Amino acid sequence: MFDWDDDVEALYQQTRFQDQGAKRDAARKTGRFRAAWRVLAMTGTLGALVVAVQVIVPPQNDATPAALAGHGGPQSEPLPVGLREYGPAQYANFARGIGAFSDAALSRHAQSVFAQLEATDDLLQPFWHDTLLLTNFELSRRGLPRVSMPDAGDFVAISLPDR
Repeated sequence: MFDWDDDVEALYQQTRFQDQGAKRDAARKTGRFRAAWRVLAMTGTLGALVVAVQVIVPPQNDATPAALAGHGGPQSEPLPVGLREYGPAQYANFARGIGAFSDAALSRHAQSVFAQLEATDDLLQPFWHDTLLLTNFELSRRGLPRVSMPDAGDFVAISLPDR
C-alpha cells in the first residue's frame, strides 16, 4: 500500500536521465544567451569603430582644389570665363570626366547638349550652358570643331536672395 510519509518523495524524484536533460537544456539556453551577447557586443564595437574612424579621419574628396592643384588637374588653371552655375568643384569633376571621352563621343555629346539646350526652357538652362561651354573648351583643346553657343538672351535669369 502507498504510504504518504515514506513514498511521497519517490513521486517527485527525477531520474538521472531526466536530470541530465534539464542540465543540457539549461546549458543550451545559457550558451545561446552568451552567443547573442557576443554578437551584440561585436556589432556595437564595430559601429563605434566606424564612427570613430569617420570622426578622426575626415573623408577625402578627389575634387578638392588642394588635391587637384598638386596633380596638375584642372584646378591649377582659373575657371573659364562664361560659367554661370558651375563652381570650382563641379568644374574640376566635369573636366576630369570629359577628358576620358573619345573624340567622336565628345562631338556627339556636344551636339546632344546643344539640342537639349535648344529644346528646353526650364531652370536647368544655365547648367546646360555650362556643360556646352566646357565641352566646347575641350573640343577646342583637342582641335575639333566646336558647337555654336545659343544667344545669351535665350536664358531665364534667376536670382535667389543671399541668406
